[in-house]
Amino acid sequence: MLFGDDALLLGRRTYEGLSAAYTKMAHEAGGVPIEFVDRMNSSPEYVASRTLREATWNATVIEGDDATLMEHGLVDEFHLLVTPVAIGKGQHLFEDIDFAPQL
Repeated sequence: MLFGDDALLLGRRTYEGLSAAYTKMAHEAGGVPIEFVDRMNSSPEYVASRTLREATWNATVIEGDDATLMEHGLVDEFHLLVTPVAIGKGQHLFEDIDFAPQL
């Protein structure tokens, strides 16, 4: 998917983690294919955030969140990479979605 996308839309926390990791990997890939590292480091990133004011790593900060972008019809599709966590509190991402299989 990465090689077919025009840009990445990230939240602040994801942006901060990825930018630190891939900037470092540009110098020492450590098992990650260098083509992937190069693509991550050269792709434009848009960071939707209410708190971040400045960004590096080919990134542009968009004030607000992904819902703001959706309201204005600026997102074609989302690709979610989900890592389940069994602890903690807060809003559940899929709490209002019926997961009944589509047959």
